[in-house]
Amino acid sequence: MILDALPQSNPLAASSQLDKIVQDLTHDQHKLRIKKLLVYACYHSWESDLSKLEVISLQDLLRTLLDLAPTLENLRSYLENVVNTLNKSAEYTLVANTIVGYVRVFYSEVKQVPSHQADYQTIAQRLGHDQDSLRIKKLLVLACKNIWVSDREELEQLNTIDLVQTLHQQAPTLESLKLTLANRVKKLSKQSEYNLIAERIINIFQSLYTAKELTLVSKNLESTEVVSSVNRPFESTRTESKPQAQASISQMQDLFDLRLELMRYTSPFRVKILLFSLLHEPFKQTIEHDLMLKSHELDDLLRMVFQTYRELTELELSLKNVVRSLGSSDDYSQVAGVLLRVINPFYLCPIIYPQPILERVDRSTRLIRAESKNDEATRPECF
Repeated sequence: MILDALPQSNPLAASSQLDKIVQDLTHDQHKLRIKKLLVYACYHSWESDLSKLEVISLQDLLRTLLDLAPTLENLRSYLENVVNTLNKSAEYTLVANTIVGYVRVFYSEVKQVPSHQADYQTIAQRLGHDQDSLRIKKLLVLACKNIWVSDREELEQLNTIDLVQTLHQQAPTLESLKLTLANRVKKLSKQSEYNLIAERIINIFQSLYTAKELTLVSKNLESTEVVSSVNRPFESTRTESKPQAQASISQMQDLFDLRLELMRYTSPFRVKILLFSLLHEPFKQTIEHDLMLKSHELDDLLRMVFQTYRELTELELSLKNVVRSLGSSDDYSQVAGVLLRVINPFYLCPIIYPQPILERVDRSTRLIRAESKNDEATRPECF
């Protein structure tokens, strides 16, 4: 994350700079449009209700935006792409430039992202050899340029490597890639078909996003002891022979809506800490826990909750126990209340996610645990 890339010698630097930017944005004459654009850029949902906008934290929006755009070039490109989807693009281009002007200080210390040209070529080849390569290219063009091209000759003239590179620059994290594709697919008439196409693109693109995580693997990873998680009841429910539904882009969108609702009423960062404590162990301000928390996306933690807790009553009971184990229990009691209220409709109409989600998050936890024992890394300042 950008916040973690700031000099480690001053642990309050990132927080102070973020507070300064929030203060400047709050006093800007276009503060309402700035907040609308930030919400749309972070969550692909346009919000005009002033009462809802007021409860959304500018600080959380900025943290999310900086996570989505690791470099200043990424930020400019991403905001430009977002603004081009609006009917008042000229006005919001000025708003986007204002945002860039305020947050550019965060990028002054950030190293350039290494070249991925070889990876782009490999991914383009894999996409080109797919049996649905034409549909894949259509969706790539839509994701990159927000236009629909159906003419085969016109599509063939477009360089797939350039499309892959553009999409990666516009979606520098796996989460932002999922958001971008989900936002495009839901506007198509053949959503069921292009849901599958989007999933193929995501699967093939994953190598671009997991390279950093893979560097955490020690040579002796295979012999690393599997660390069991606490506060994870009902192991037997995950080994039942009931068929598991294939997670789709439409299900991802449900989680995006859920996350947006959480963001309206509480801090997503506190939600993340609460869910981490629920699924693993009570969160503490240690290097190991900081790294583990960073390795988990909020969407994955939410999926794990649905997989682990099949009944809302069981989830409520476990949350009460977790809240007691955390400091500032009053704060986390409020977070738990919001979570239960917002998540309730999903239990009335449950979403079933496949087993690999659990395996992937558990594996990430084990990698971080193994790395933290062998690396004297400095503690991240913030997330």
